[in-house]
Amino acid sequence: MVVTLGHDRAAHRGGSGSANDPLLACKPPNRQFFHGFARRRGLQPADCEEVTQGVSLSLSKAMPDFQYDAGKGKFRPYLKTATLHAIFEIK
Repeated sequence: MVVTLGHDRAAHRGGSGSANDPLLACKPPNRQFFHGFARRRGLQPADCEEVTQGVSLSLSKAMPDFQYDAGKGKFRPYLKTATLHAIFEIK
C-alpha cells in the first residue's frame, strides 16, 4: 500500500481508519511525541522545544512529496528517526 500525502489531506482525515493510515499513526499528538522523546534523551527543556519545532517544520515541508509505503515499515519509526536526527544536530 502506498499513500501519497499531498496537499489534499482532507481526503485522509475522513479516511477508513485503517491501521495503515500514517496520519492515524501520529497519535499521541506529534508535539508531545517529539518533545518527550528528546527529553528522555537528556535534552534540556529549551532544546526539546527546539527539536520539536525543527522536526515539525521539516516534516511539514516534506509531507507534500512524502509517499508512505507500509511495506517499508510503520510511520511512527519514521517520526522517531526524524527526531533523532534533530537531536544529533543539537548535541
